[in-house]
Amino acid sequence: MLAGEIYEESKVLERQIADTRHTSMVGVFLLSVPMLSLLYLVVRRGARLIEQQRRTLRESLRNAIELSVDNNRLRLLADNARIEAGKLNERILDQIGADLHDGPVQLLTLVKLRLSDLVTPRPDVSPTTRDALTKILDLVGNILDEVRNLSAGLVLPELEHATIDEALQLATKRYLEITGRDTSLIGSVGMELRIPDLSICLYRFVLEGLMNSYRHANSNSHMVRCSFKRGRLFVAVVDIGERPVLPSKREVQRARLGKVSQKRRIRSFGGRMRYFPRRNGSFAIASLPIGNDD
Repeated sequence: MLAGEIYEESKVLERQIADTRHTSMVGVFLLSVPMLSLLYLVVRRGARLIEQQRRTLRESLRNAIELSVDNNRLRLLADNARIEAGKLNERILDQIGADLHDGPVQLLTLVKLRLSDLVTPRPDVSPTTRDALTKILDLVGNILDEVRNLSAGLVLPELEHATIDEALQLATKRYLEITGRDTSLIGSVGMELRIPDLSICLYRFVLEGLMNSYRHANSNSHMVRCSFKRGRLFVAVVDIGERPVLPSKREVQRARLGKVSQKRRIRSFGGRMRYFPRRNGSFAIASLPIGNDD
């Protein structure tokens, strides 16, 4: 059996190892630098994109907040304008009533007085003429009563400092004076709420609802309900008995116009009005928000 030994100087091996290590380091460096540079560029581009999107989101959020503030401001302005329009409408009606009282009512009163003098027995007036003047006097008296009632319904100085409950009570009292029929008022606001223009609005709503029920459902029993829940005021005009029957198209149109007028009046104060016909009657409900203006 043979055995051999090979001897090599260590300096040569060390030099080869050093060269190999150097070559490897150079190769790794040449390979890693482009990779790291590429990764840096990708990360840098992603960071810039994220920052750009963040600025875009901040700008969008700022615009959304500004739009929300503007919308709230415009909504408040619209609500205030609607309420002011409702107040102005009630004041215009009050002015119209005052003008009717100071103008046509006074003139008709003078005409009635003059006709009263002419219908008295006089030798220069024939019986035929006197009968004709009497009919004219009766007609003028009826017109004067209607205009005076209209004027009294438009001019409402007693509601200037009345609470909501007092306005509803005055409406039922006025209904009794006009028709001679009593109606019950059920419920109340539960607090001393004074909003003059709203009191006038509810007075007209209740009185018009009762008069509509009286004209179209005279045999029914009529009542008014009032309640205050969760910041909203509910007022209902109810008639119970038989379903209202309108005799003609004119009455149908008149009733439709009355409902539209009621809805506009309630809507001008930010509320809603709904009408529900039933087999045994009908009821109209007004729902109004009560804010901090009370």
